[in-house]
Amino acid sequence: ILFFNTEGPLSEVFGRMWSNLYQEAIPEGYTQIVRQQERLQKHFNKSFNKDLFMAFTGNDMGLNYIRMKIKKYRPCLVILDMAPAIMTSSSKGTNETGDLKTFFNSLRRLSSENCPIIATVQAGAGAKWWDKDLQKYLYKQWPTDDDIYGSKTAVQGAAETIITIGRDNEHPFTRYIQTTKKKALQSAKFICEIEEKYSNYKLVDVVRSHT
Repeated sequence: ILFFNTEGPLSEVFGRMWSNLYQEAIPEGYTQIVRQQERLQKHFNKSFNKDLFMAFTGNDMGLNYIRMKIKKYRPCLVILDMAPAIMTSSSKGTNETGDLKTFFNSLRRLSSENCPIIATVQAGAGAKWWDKDLQKYLYKQWPTDDDIYGSKTAVQGAAETIITIGRDNEHPFTRYIQTTKKKALQSAKFICEIEEKYSNYKLVDVVRSHT
């Protein structure tokens, strides 16, 4: 698995992974993981093949950087954290939608030739609004494809499956997850609770569709 990170240090990527992997052995979770990071690195390298999960900093590195890593390591899965941030600065012009379309269509071709690619993107302004009476932002529980930041068709057209994650206005750790574009006959729609210390989404409820 190749993980291209664009937010925070690479050590945090491994810390989050280990907090989930070692949650039974280290029930204190992420904070204790950070304190024992050097020891866990040695244990992880000894217990697992350390080359089976590789993380890279992807900011402004561009599509060819991803392509070369795939060619070198031949992964079974690629994860792009906040994929638009990986586009090179030279490709970020005034037409952001056009840039996104080119980039994500290229990712789709790269995926079809090699392995599945999971790309995360931010929701745009449509997924939240300012409530004048309450004087705070309110969030959509179930955002749709149209709420993807900077894109009405570019990202959506290139994606095979789209999963949206919405927030709860009263419960900050509750998330509403659904597939809004899918190849399967049935969609998935469920509610989760974030367990921060284990970097985990705990299933709370499955929402049954009547359509």
